[in-house]
Amino acid sequence: LTERSLQRGHRGRARALKRGSVGEREMGRKPLAERLAGPEGDELKKSRERGVQVKNRDKPRKFPERWSAEEHEQFVEGVRQLGKGEYRQIAAQFVKTRTYQQVRDHAKHHFKTKGQSASGPKYEKFKWKPEEHKMFLEGVQELGKGKWTQISTDYVKTKTPQQVTSHAVKYYKKRKEPFSDREARKKELEARKRELDIKNARDVAESLVSMR
Repeated sequence: LTERSLQRGHRGRARALKRGSVGEREMGRKPLAERLAGPEGDELKKSRERGVQVKNRDKPRKFPERWSAEEHEQFVEGVRQLGKGEYRQIAAQFVKTRTYQQVRDHAKHHFKTKGQSASGPKYEKFKWKPEEHKMFLEGVQELGKGKWTQISTDYVKTKTPQQVTSHAVKYYKKRKEPFSDREARKKELEARKRELDIKNARDVAESLVSMR
């Protein structure tokens, strides 16, 4: 077997595990639904209800389950008293049945449905303003992609070169465009090479046909 075929085999097994029942049978385990309905189901349910101990935390982390109305009310009260962004304190003082990560994820979903940001005031100052993005685009137009330090110095003076670089990566990834002019040239050369390979293959095939 080649290395590539082995990699394909590993990927196929991973997909089977992700689907659930097939992968579990291959690994010698029954699907979760069957185990919950089996003779050990009650003990398994209790174990899942107890959760697992989270590293460096003094509370168990529940397995994925819906938030109760009481937990959500505690979360809302915590946000009202402490404000957005203070999710570690909200988990410690208000929603004591959830970890900080679970409270933070719940906040993201909750405020997203309301069309709001879950970030606190201290994080808002790091967000890019429309005028900053406009200056960023002007810098790219004048200097080209990849000149992030110069764009930071001459155009977006309120952001560091690292922040301009990070913004560029996210912006062009969202637009599915090359991050830099060098990357664009590289992709162009790869496309030309593929076209040349196809052309050469056609020429060889035609020559072989003509020789018959």
